[in-house]
Amino acid sequence: MKKLIIATFILFLTFFVENNILAQNFLQTHPLKASSGLFTQSNIETLLNTHQVEYTNTEIEKLKTDIADYNANVKANIERIVSERQVLSDGKLRLIQKKDELNIQQQIDEAQKNHAQIKSEVKASLNDISYKGFIIYIKKNVNMYSDPMQLIAAAKKDFIPYSVETVRGSFITSITELHQKEGFNDEFYNYVKEEISGQLSVEKNYNHAKDNLSKIFWYVCKVDVKPLKKNIETYQTTDFNTRTDIVVLDALKETNITAVLQQKGVPENIISEINAIVQTNKISIIAENNSIKSRERDIIINGQQKLDELDFRIRELQNKKAGVYKNIQSIIEQNSRVVFDINNVKASFDKAVAEINQKIQRNIEEEINWRDKELFVEWQRSIATTGNPIAAIASNVLEVKKQHETAYGVFEQYIAVNEIKNDNFTAQRGSTRELSRNVNQLYVFPQPSQNGILLTVLTQFKTLGETQFSSSISSNQTITVNGVNFEMVAIKAGTFTMGSPASEVNRGGDETQHQVTLSAFKMSKYEVTFEQYDLFCDATGRSKPDDAGWGRGNRPVINVSWDDATAFAEWMGCRLPTEAEWEYACRAGTTTPFSTGNNLTSSQANYNGNDPYNNNAKGEYREKTMPVGSFAANAYGLFDMHGNVWEWCSDWYGDYSTSAQTNPKGASSGSYRVCRGGSWSSDTRNCRAARRTSFPPDDSSIGLGFRLVSPK
Repeated sequence: MKKLIIATFILFLTFFVENNILAQNFLQTHPLKASSGLFTQSNIETLLNTHQVEYTNTEIEKLKTDIADYNANVKANIERIVSERQVLSDGKLRLIQKKDELNIQQQIDEAQKNHAQIKSEVKASLNDISYKGFIIYIKKNVNMYSDPMQLIAAAKKDFIPYSVETVRGSFITSITELHQKEGFNDEFYNYVKEEISGQLSVEKNYNHAKDNLSKIFWYVCKVDVKPLKKNIETYQTTDFNTRTDIVVLDALKETNITAVLQQKGVPENIISEINAIVQTNKISIIAENNSIKSRERDIIINGQQKLDELDFRIRELQNKKAGVYKNIQSIIEQNSRVVFDINNVKASFDKAVAEINQKIQRNIEEEINWRDKELFVEWQRSIATTGNPIAAIASNVLEVKKQHETAYGVFEQYIAVNEIKNDNFTAQRGSTRELSRNVNQLYVFPQPSQNGILLTVLTQFKTLGETQFSSSISSNQTITVNGVNFEMVAIKAGTFTMGSPASEVNRGGDETQHQVTLSAFKMSKYEVTFEQYDLFCDATGRSKPDDAGWGRGNRPVINVSWDDATAFAEWMGCRLPTEAEWEYACRAGTTTPFSTGNNLTSSQANYNGNDPYNNNAKGEYREKTMPVGSFAANAYGLFDMHGNVWEWCSDWYGDYSTSAQTNPKGASSGSYRVCRGGSWSSDTRNCRAARRTSFPPDDSSIGLGFRLVSPK
């Protein structure tokens, strides 16, 4: 009977391992099996009394081989699942990194709207342009009883059409010259030609008089004509060549006023008075018109320059749009079943992210299912049988259960979740979570020995649920000081080798390796952002640093000196990290040039991908900072430790000690403060974990930022 059971067990084991079947199935026929809820001394004793089976050493050795094969299969599936999840997460991260580019059509629409607005503004400004006219009006055969005010009113009706036409012609000539010489927008030129009209008002009455002896009324005035505005009233155009009783001259155009007036029979005394007025005012009116012409040119040329810039921007965006959408489409189609809709890219994007999220969640659940299949074994525990052997076996079985739950009752699951929160890259990425589990099944294999019993116990667990999110040796905490929120990662105490080995490619001469022991500390998960630093500036009256045109918000603050960074840290009740703390946190338990291994790619950090490390493939060069947390975190849950911005440390720059150090704080004095990590413009070698550089403490640039360490 016993051999039949063993044979049946081995047959089941071989079949299910080879066919990738669930672990709990191939042990179903084992007689000494107990499930959750039956793990008591009495229940185990009852089980042993009911099925008094024993196994040979050969059978146990075969069991070892079969269990090893089975667990190898389980672990292979877990590794496959984790690998699949990483592929999904990487695809999602690539997609999320394109989120800022989703609004490219919105940018085009905005640029086109601005384009139309500028045209309207130029046209409105042209509408307000007004030129000056200098009018001489003569009317003959005037009755001595005529009212001069009525004569002036009649004069305006006579000379307004002539004056408007004269000034309008000058305006058209001026615009045509500009169009031919400057080559400005045809739309402006056509607009002027189409809208040309003319609204006249008398700006200044220089003089008027009625000579009763000669029966002549004369009137000299300065007029203001807006060529692109229409008169409220309409006037009958007069052909002065056919009228012998009226003379109208433009004093700005007429070269010989005296001759014309003499020819028209105007008395010399009136001619003299008119000439005196013309000589006094003509030069100033010409100068005024020249100034107006210059303003007109400025309106058009400045407007044209703005339009040219927008035209270039629109063409640039339209050319970029095709490439951006093609890239997004490729990522979506590679990582989801979403059909890309070119007319609603955002909807396609959101659907793809949602689908990948679902796949990741299913993947996480699948991993847990496989972990619940793994078998944990205590092989051939020796039990002395001086008393009741069944009681001794039951007691040891429960002891093994307790030991297994202590050793394996909590496991970490890598959660490669890439999410955005409130449209910012702020959610957890590349973190792990702790899951608790209890023994769910027990399988007992007693074996006789010379001195008693050898007991083999197999256990299987059931995952209960999550305990907390945490990185491999850290936990997260949010602190709020002066209204500013910071996510801090608690880094446990430890000892590491600081610096780089002589064999490391591109190492610096100042990277001498030495052992460093550090106390526990808390470091900000992300680099300090503009959003956080701007609150500090508002509260303290400091000037806000320039963002280089890249945007503020969730991008790392730049253009801050060591003095600025220290002031912010103190305002937050924090400090800058020591150089040793920074490298320890950056390495996150690794000994390679980067926390990512022997190489760093542009999908893992923001740096100059045109200059790769150790002859690896080139990558993307973004030429600006990226929002914090745009890439996966290191094993400690810290983001952007490689690239994005150089990070100020508290230390003065100096040579390393060759002896072991505990909580080193750098040189006691110096001229330069340490910076670590490389920036968006750095080549890959300058982003190494051991790379050191330094700057004067009052220096600031578009590549300098920082992060915080908080007190315990």
